[in-house]
Amino acid sequence: MRLRCRACGKDHPEAQDICACGGPLDLEGFAPAVHREMFAGRGLWRFLPALPLAGAEPLRLGEGSTPMPRVASLGAWYKCEYLQTTGSFKDRGAAVLVTKAKQLGAQRVVEDSSGNAGAAIAAYAAAGRLPADIFVPEWATEPKMRAVQALGATVHKIPGPRRGVTEAAIRFCREQRAYFASHVFPPWFIQGTKTAAYEIAEDCGFQAPDAVVAPGAMGTIVIGLHKGFEELRRAGLVAHVPRLYLGQAQGFAPVVQTLHGAQPPGEENRIADGLLIAEPPRLRQMVDAVKGTGGDAAAIDKGHTERALAGLHRQGLLVEPSSAVAHAALERFREEGAIRKDERVVVMLSGRFK
Repeated sequence: MRLRCRACGKDHPEAQDICACGGPLDLEGFAPAVHREMFAGRGLWRFLPALPLAGAEPLRLGEGSTPMPRVASLGAWYKCEYLQTTGSFKDRGAAVLVTKAKQLGAQRVVEDSSGNAGAAIAAYAAAGRLPADIFVPEWATEPKMRAVQALGATVHKIPGPRRGVTEAAIRFCREQRAYFASHVFPPWFIQGTKTAAYEIAEDCGFQAPDAVVAPGAMGTIVIGLHKGFEELRRAGLVAHVPRLYLGQAQGFAPVVQTLHGAQPPGEENRIADGLLIAEPPRLRQMVDAVKGTGGDAAAIDKGHTERALAGLHRQGLLVEPSSAVAHAALERFREEGAIRKDERVVVMLSGRFK
């Protein structure tokens, strides 16, 4: 296996965490062994044959096998990723990423995150007995930062734009000879998030849904879903890849801008605090996942997010505003006729209310 930079095309060994040019890395030369037999049992690690971790000892905190109830009044199935160990879908990626980091010989891991990814990396670093440093923007919410600290990681608050947080984390890695366990730049995190697609297909009786709606910031859900469903299709376990739709926070909707030429005017939707990313490094992959499956993306404002959040809470789904953006996007696409009411739709509920 080798890694290839999406920005400059340079090849790297597996231990590389980011290209010198600053580009994210893709995995090359790995053939996942996707087959029906791997669906026996429960949890993420039953999918080990489809993960690039041969010979690794998995870090286990109960990740995977989240429920996917149908909520009749809302006319959709809801993949309850907020019931993961640390309260978000990020546990899937963190479990694989930190397991891989340990296999590569990492002695210390570093992440930059506004909240959920930081908590997930901190948890799996603790499970793997690795020191962890989490770099966060100064506006990161206190409940999420307390969770990171409770898990034993060191929090570094960085003022200024979001890009500066990443740059500070990378500088720290080079100074301390730490592994940049980013949920964006190395390919391992997305290898974990693709397992959500496996579980959705399983819960649908190996008939892929017509559409999946997810929230989108750095793109690790939608890219992982695209990868997972493509692997299932190539293995003959599903007949098609579902249309992938993305809900983004208004003011932070680069996929919407790329697809439609502009973001809608209006106030920034900062209550969806997990989605405040204006320049995701894997933007092109996000666009390809959406456009290539016949899906779309929508920018969701604060008011629609609040109403969607209240509606989900009334159904007993205790999610955070960033999750509610996905449900609001479903409502938008139904109003526009892009998603029909008679179609089987799965909505990704990405994070827990805190």
